[in-house]
Amino acid sequence: KKKFLNSLDSITSEMIRDMNKGKSEFIKKYGHLRPNTYDITSKNYKNGYRDYFGAFSKKKVKHSKKIFDFNKNSQKKISAFCKSFSKNEISKNELISFIKKSIYFREYSKFIFSKSIDLIFENLKLLSSRNKIKIEELQHLNIQIVKDLYYSINTKDVYKIFKRDIEENLSNYQIDKFIKLPEVITKSDDIYSFIESSSKINYIGDKEISSQAKKITNPNKSKNLLNKIICIENADPGYDYLFNHKIAGLITKYGGANSHMAIRCAELNIIAAIGVGNHQFSKIKENRKVLLDPINKKITLF
Repeated sequence: KKKFLNSLDSITSEMIRDMNKGKSEFIKKYGHLRPNTYDITSKNYKNGYRDYFGAFSKKKVKHSKKIFDFNKNSQKKISAFCKSFSKNEISKNELISFIKKSIYFREYSKFIFSKSIDLIFENLKLLSSRNKIKIEELQHLNIQIVKDLYYSINTKDVYKIFKRDIEENLSNYQIDKFIKLPEVITKSDDIYSFIESSSKINYIGDKEISSQAKKITNPNKSKNLLNKIICIENADPGYDYLFNHKIAGLITKYGGANSHMAIRCAELNIIAAIGVGNHQFSKIKENRKVLLDPINKKITLF
């Protein structure tokens, strides 16, 4: 499985290779990506190129596709499996091809979808500039307010409409940010009380690593990542810039076995623990040593 995933050639692999084509070509293709895809205050790769890639902008990045094929015994088993459920309507090669393509296009669809998000943000920034509203304030504006303006003839002052909604939402946010919710809400009572359970961590890799932890709370200030175990909250496609740095490993608070970062780390052979949960993640301290052991499924903090 590990060798099979290492042989995949996803949009992330393309991005790593395309770093060698120069900044302008790279930005043309990947400039719309940003860490925390839905955060308008997060710089996209176009505007934050130096923040995300500065140290590597003049260095050649090496990444070659690994060739892999199943051995004869495995191929026989796959053929037998295909025969058992499809009566030979699906061949061994068709099944393997389908698995490869489904993984590739699942990730590629995210890449394309994020272009729409970036375009929406760019238009919202023009709107905020025209009405002299800061981006930090704009992130609290209900998008429905903007959509309603498009579908109606409104003679009221747009600035006042926006400011009123922003102030109300910001007031609610100041209270809501202190409310702690479970990772998964299964019933209405979970809003009021819940027991924080241990997450099922998805380990990736076949060797243990030990290094300093580097928590990324502000992606726009991503420095000193070399040989660090990077800790991020979400398995977000916008964090793919991390793979252009020589990181030691990756830990995420959220994410499952089929999440974006799980697939990426398996493909790029990066040691990782995906979806460690809030309790374990909160115990990891900045610049403290972490032992990440995917074989014995352990994270040791020092």
